[in-house]
Amino acid sequence: MSGVREVAGALCAGVFDTAVALGALVGGRLADGPGLTAVLGTGAVLALPAAVADMRGAATRS
Repeated sequence: MSGVREVAGALCAGVFDTAVALGALVGGRLADGPGLTAVLGTGAVLALPAAVADMRGAATRS
């Protein structure tokens, strides 16, 4: 069972690192192009579905 945990941990770390790298790439491109307002707007647009999913999950758990 220990091997499965190691694989799951490595996969989780890989997904996290990929998300950080993509965030830096997209954020940098937006900051260099349209500007910082576009970075903040994109962050807000991406945060909205995450907040909705979190609220749905909280409603399901309670």
